[in-house]
Amino acid sequence: MPGLLRTLRQLLRSARTHGDEELEQLRQATQALKQDVDLLRANQEKQRLQEESLVLTQLRKTVQALQAEGSAIDDQKLAVEKAFDALSERAQGEVLKAAQSQAEHRTDALLQAVDMDQFVRGAPLEECVRPGHKLPEKLAATLKSMDK
Repeated sequence: MPGLLRTLRQLLRSARTHGDEELEQLRQATQALKQDVDLLRANQEKQRLQEESLVLTQLRKTVQALQAEGSAIDDQKLAVEKAFDALSERAQGEVLKAAQSQAEHRTDALLQAVDMDQFVRGAPLEECVRPGHKLPEKLAATLKSMDK
């Protein structure tokens, strides 16, 4: 019987160690699988971050392009405003020149129509008008009001 007990003990020990070997292999396989899953997750996260980075880069470029376009539009707006101001000044200058020319023409017509020496000496306006000339009605009314 002692041999039988010894054999039984050996069988139990070998059964225990036999399962330990398979269990260790399963642990190693599980650990390798966990490492593969972690690597896969890390690669997925890396890819997601790269895609986000690409999208952000494209958005930055779009924003910069829009800012440049906005700046160009602002520059064009300023150029149009300056051109408008220049045209406005030129038009005002031309209007002033035309008004001045018209005033000079009326002054020349008045000087031709009226003998200013007589008028300054106090002669009535009707006597100061030179023969063959006629005063415009507005001018005659203005001069009469000044004569009073």
